Amino acid sequence: MTIAAHISVNGAEKDHGSLFIETCLTMLANRHPNHHFIFIFDKPFDAASIIPKNIKVVQLGPSIRNRLLLHYWYQFKLPRLLEKNKVDVYLNADLLCSLRTDVSQCMIIPDLGFLQKKIPLAASENRYRKKYIGRSLQKASMVAVMNESLRDQLQVKYKVSADKITCIPIGIDIPESPVQENEKNYIKNTHAQGHEYFLYFATASSKENIIPLLKAFSIFKKWQKSGMQLVILFDAPLSGTEIAGFSNYKYREEVKPLYLENISERQSLIAAAYAAICMPTIEIMETGGMESFGHGIPLISIDLPFYKAQYANGALFTDTLEKNISEQMMRLYKDEHLRNNLVAGCKAIAEKNSWEQAMLSLEETLQLSPLV
Repeated sequence: MTIAAHISVNGAEKDHGSLFIETCLTMLANRHPNHHFIFIFDKPFDAASIIPKNIKVVQLGPSIRNRLLLHYWYQFKLPRLLEKNKVDVYLNADLLCSLRTDVSQCMIIPDLGFLQKKIPLAASENRYRKKYIGRSLQKASMVAVMNESLRDQLQVKYKVSADKITCIPIGIDIPESPVQENEKNYIKNTHAQGHEYFLYFATASSKENIIPLLKAFSIFKKWQKSGMQLVILFDAPLSGTEIAGFSNYKYREEVKPLYLENISERQSLIAAAYAAICMPTIEIMETGGMESFGHGIPLISIDLPFYKAQYANGALFTDTLEKNISEQMMRLYKDEHLRNNLVAGCKAIAEKNSWEQAMLSLEETLQLSPLV
């Protein structure tokens, strides 16, 4: 069997859908040396990390930079490559199918954020996906979603047959051993004046809620006279202007905006947190919350169907009113029994979403024999 997949790269970064495909197919290539895999890149790539000998790497131009090139790549260039290599199944996380090939296609869908306003994607490509997703979903042989709430959306909005849709794990790293207490104490001393702290994931889709969060933290500090700190972890280097009016914020000495490029430091920061907070303005795959679950750190998240399905009994949910956010912060701080239950819940959810479980689920979706 020959399985091909598009690995979309933006600079040195991959979105979670492409990371999922590359990671799981690499694991499957090691597990199934009798099958052949083709990784298709439309941009220059680093093939040094692609180890299994049964993976063929191809750069298929032109580089996708706008919707015209996106259409040309999918409807003309890709079909010829699939036919030439006698591909049996083609996978992608681009929310598209090629309409000009009879090769079986599997769409991997982490979220439907592109349908919502404020999505950080190129506007022209976004319009193209909106135009073609309906036809792509009907063309696909298999649709794998990473969130149960997406199943209902696809069935209602696009009339996708229920038997075509599979819900698969997200795929997250779970540490082989927990971060040690001395490392956690070092993190607290370095970033939180030696105190416990809430950790907020500030991304392109959640930065808008930083101001409500700061107002909520003010209410929390007023209610609860404690040394609790707030660390705001940004996903891009800081210029100092990310938080409007921060220099006048009453509790600015107990709030630390932070960017960490080192992955190990980031993981230690997450593991040392008292609780994490993830509040995007749209329903989009954000891995920060699941990263915290991997370390057994409970979460406060936004009260939307997508996140309630994703975080379930490992999180508390709220809207963006500062009073309501602060109430959930207080509940976590005061109720040890509640926090322990959330910790147990998030650990169980993390185990179900490990890379191993994600690979096994994709193996079943592709109907590969579980035996080498």
